[in-house]
Amino acid sequence: MQGYSLDFQEALNMLFKGGICPHTVFEFPKDTGKYPVILVPSPYKMRNDEIKAMEEYVGAGGKVIVCGPSAIPQCNSKWILENKVPEGTKFFERNAERFNICYKWMNEIDFKPSTQTDEWSEPCKGIFYNPHRISDMENTNTLFGLCEKYCKAMPIKIQSAKGYLTSVFETEKEYIVHLLAADYDTDIDHHLDEIRYHRSRINYINKVEPIGIDREIIVEAQSAPLVYTPFNDDKSEVVLTDGVCCVKLPEKCSYAILKFK
Repeated sequence: MQGYSLDFQEALNMLFKGGICPHTVFEFPKDTGKYPVILVPSPYKMRNDEIKAMEEYVGAGGKVIVCGPSAIPQCNSKWILENKVPEGTKFFERNAERFNICYKWMNEIDFKPSTQTDEWSEPCKGIFYNPHRISDMENTNTLFGLCEKYCKAMPIKIQSAKGYLTSVFETEKEYIVHLLAADYDTDIDHHLDEIRYHRSRINYINKVEPIGIDREIIVEAQSAPLVYTPFNDDKSEVVLTDGVCCVKLPEKCSYAILKFK
């Protein structure tokens, strides 16, 4: 697999598909109440103050889940990576030559899988480590299970939402679930594409339909939600039985919002 940014992307995909809504944080919080667990995919380089902040976070009861190349001393990572960019390089600047250098550094570096065992350990209390990158693990069930075990508990839990990226938000009065189809069947206006003179990567798209989705969404909840499907005219069906809510969405529903009081 390629690129220094891949593991972050894979982590987000795994969490959203599993119904966990992650936040991106840039420093370890002092209060573990809001963020009781921090997932750190492939932290190959960390400053000393960042490691110290992580240790204080763990000392306050927080959990840190680490995988892949790691600068955290407790993990004893065996990775040796090419990690240098030209001195003075500024990321995302508009200079085309420098931007291409940064892009390749983030997205086109080749990695060989770790030679260490693909298994989880707890090198010290509160830190869980697997030397394999997310993209190289045989499965991510244990990784997701650790995230689910230690993340902030919510009274709304998605049991089944095949084909959807899901997220749960908490407001002062409600819990809001967003469901967005992950894959689509698309088509373009082929006649227009054939007769146009100027060639570009832009096409007139005349068909976008979600694929690989289940119409029935199963959610653990104590009340039935209000359901909004802004791109579908047909109504949804909701059945609540013993704390389990079954929501039957319209056919080809690409986006839905469930609002729980």
